[in-house]
Amino acid sequence: MATPPTGISKRVTSMDTLFLRIAEGFSPTEYIFWTKIQLVAWSAADIALVFAVLRIVGLARAHAGKQRIRVRYVLLAASAGLTSVVLVLESSQQIFRLEAAVVGLQFAILIYSIIVDRQPVLRLLLRRSRYRANKANGPVSPDPRRTI
Repeated sequence: MATPPTGISKRVTSMDTLFLRIAEGFSPTEYIFWTKIQLVAWSAADIALVFAVLRIVGLARAHAGKQRIRVRYVLLAASAGLTSVVLVLESSQQIFRLEAAVVGLQFAILIYSIIVDRQPVLRLLLRRSRYRANKANGPVSPDPRRTI
């Protein structure tokens, strides 16, 4: 049975045992390889998420008559480019630091967009929900006593 490394609590659960057995099957080289694959996959998912949010923010800004958000797209593209650098790094510390920078950049774009563009996005969502409600219920008169 797998035992925890020195300095780790002696209380081992069945999940701990499972993960330790899985880890015993990896050489350090294989571990680094699969870590790189995992980091690229997670970064691709993060990039897709941030891209979708930026599209919504861009649409909201366009409806509000504000400028386009090109710089955020450039930063997102830079994070995608940096993600590919992970594949050529050898050290786990280098991989960790680069991936932390990439994820930090992606989430900084998200947080900045949420803070700066929350009003245009909320207005767009409200406008869209009213449009859908009106479409489902038919036209609504400004006077609640009358229908059109």
